Amino acid sequence: NNCALTMKLVSLKLNNIRSYTSQHIEFPDGLVLLSGDIGSGKSPVLQAIEFALFGTKRTDLPGSSLLRHGKKTGYAELNFNIDGKDITIKRTLKRSKDDVKQDSGYIIINGTKKEGTPTELKAAVLELLGYPDNMLTKSKDMVYKYTVYTPQESMKHILFEDKDRRLDVLRKVFNIDRYKTIKDNSGIYARLLRERSRELQGRISDLDSRKKELGEIKARLSDTDSKIKLILPLASEKKALVAKKKNEIKDIESSIKELAELKKELALNDSSLQQKLALRKKLADEKEKLSALCGSIESQLKVKHQAEARDRLATRQKELESIEAKQKDNLAAINALRTRIELSNSIKQKISGLDKCPTCEQDVDAGHKAAITERENSEISKNSAALQDRLAANNEIDKQIKSLKKEIDVLRDLDKEASLAKLRADNLKEKRGRIAEISNEQDAIKADIGRINMNKLDLQQRISGLSKSEEAHLRLEKELEELSKEERAVELKLVSLETEKKNILSRLEQLEKEIKSKELLAARLSRIKKVHDWLDEVFIQMVSDIERNVMQHIHIEFNELLKKWFTMLIEDERLSVAIDDSFTPVIEQDGYDTSIESLSGGEKTSVALAYRLALNKVVNDIVSTIKTKDIIMLDEPTDGFSSEQLDRVRDVLDELNCKQVIIVSHEQKIEGFVDHIIRLRKEEHCSTIS
Repeated sequence: NNCALTMKLVSLKLNNIRSYTSQHIEFPDGLVLLSGDIGSGKSPVLQAIEFALFGTKRTDLPGSSLLRHGKKTGYAELNFNIDGKDITIKRTLKRSKDDVKQDSGYIIINGTKKEGTPTELKAAVLELLGYPDNMLTKSKDMVYKYTVYTPQESMKHILFEDKDRRLDVLRKVFNIDRYKTIKDNSGIYARLLRERSRELQGRISDLDSRKKELGEIKARLSDTDSKIKLILPLASEKKALVAKKKNEIKDIESSIKELAELKKELALNDSSLQQKLALRKKLADEKEKLSALCGSIESQLKVKHQAEARDRLATRQKELESIEAKQKDNLAAINALRTRIELSNSIKQKISGLDKCPTCEQDVDAGHKAAITERENSEISKNSAALQDRLAANNEIDKQIKSLKKEIDVLRDLDKEASLAKLRADNLKEKRGRIAEISNEQDAIKADIGRINMNKLDLQQRISGLSKSEEAHLRLEKELEELSKEERAVELKLVSLETEKKNILSRLEQLEKEIKSKELLAARLSRIKKVHDWLDEVFIQMVSDIERNVMQHIHIEFNELLKKWFTMLIEDERLSVAIDDSFTPVIEQDGYDTSIESLSGGEKTSVALAYRLALNKVVNDIVSTIKTKDIIMLDEPTDGFSSEQLDRVRDVLDELNCKQVIIVSHEQKIEGFVDHIIRLRKEEHCSTIS
């Protein structure tokens, strides 16, 4: 093996992984022993290497079993060489409320760092290790498990598993499960082909009936073509007759047109005559009504038109205004006199009850009171006489006002009557003028009626002369209508036949396409059946033969290697081991088969280790691309071994010829034949290198 092409572990950093709080471990070349008492932290080193490479596994390597109790985070950082590249990968663990999960990490290749999720890191590692592509999605790191590192108890477990399960696992490890996959996929494809065949068979089941229908459609097409050929001359004949009749109608259309114009003009004359007669009657009625109104107005015009009444009315209104002003002044004087009389009476009343003067506070004597009373009586007498004169004058003024108002009312009535008489006279004049206009209009209408009657007589004579042309036109129109009906009937028949032909041609084209498509499907069905028969009868059997031959070759090599390693490990020459067709170890003792369960602990370990080493060699030989051929890790490979068997392990390790072998063991005897020893110890639940 070329060292530059294989994997070599360089160092491992642990932080809060299992019993390690913080530790850096370097791995030299050759045989390396991880030594220490049971529980000192040897196996966790191998588990940490597996975790750094491939991450956690839900059942075999959960995060909860790796992260140190009570710690929230931890990591494993592995440095190794492969293909001449210096690689460092770091994976971290993080404790959540309910579980421990992987966190993001990174990989450094020749100084180039790349962050990645756990899945991305695992894919990168599997690619670097050269494991087959199909294992990236299937058995994942199974090759590593059975060639580099498997806990011894796990190897014993595979020996006791169900044989079908064991074969399934070994197929994946040997990378020959592809044959089973090919057979399974071929079976699936064969079933798909059968389903497709049934589907195609269903789709072409009516192919014969479609071909029969195609023959019938072609016969119908021929019959329809014959009918069309027979009806085409008749259609041409009817078309010619219709054209001829249209020409005959066209020849007399000028006379018909003139007749129509004359009838139209006669109708206009009739309409105009009716309008004139109606207008004449309307005017006569209006004239009669106007004459009656004029007589009524004349009988009402008995009051003379008196223009002087308006002048007198104005004079009397001015006189009334003057007398009313005089009455207003007189009434003011009457009120003043009454006020003075009331004042004198008030003074008399006050002086009669006054004993002292309110100003000088001297006694008022009876003489003074009598003088004042006399004075006021004189004023009262004078003012009363004047008041009577004013009242008498006011009565006269009232009489004058009443007389004037009565006369004014009469004059107003006369003025209104004079205005109404003038309006009636004007209305009478207007009515007489309208009667004169009506008379003139009646004379004009009479002349128009005479002219219209003369024109009607002329039109009727001309229409009578053209009536024969109209009769001929009606006869030709009727004949044309009958011919047109016959032409349409023939055309409808022809259209019906052509539509039928079109539908037949459409169905013919559809059938031909359908038949062609079904014939292609039939050819495809034939090919599919051939492929199915080849898969079912030839290919799957051929793959089975190849798989059997490969498995037989592997079986022979595996069996020889198993015997070789077992012979080197076991001290009892009466025991021998071989594998059956299911790769199950068959133990023979003194020529008789015996079960593995009946073996001693060291003998079981010998079988398991021999099986493990044989599996390692076969897988490394078969899978040529893997880069882990020169490294192997053995976890307690000597459990139950005697002292002599431990000596035999030296020969086995020499025979392996691996460039890097890491052994986990607490057996001190092994320390004598390894190249390097890494001693581990645990104090206060913490593992360290001593």
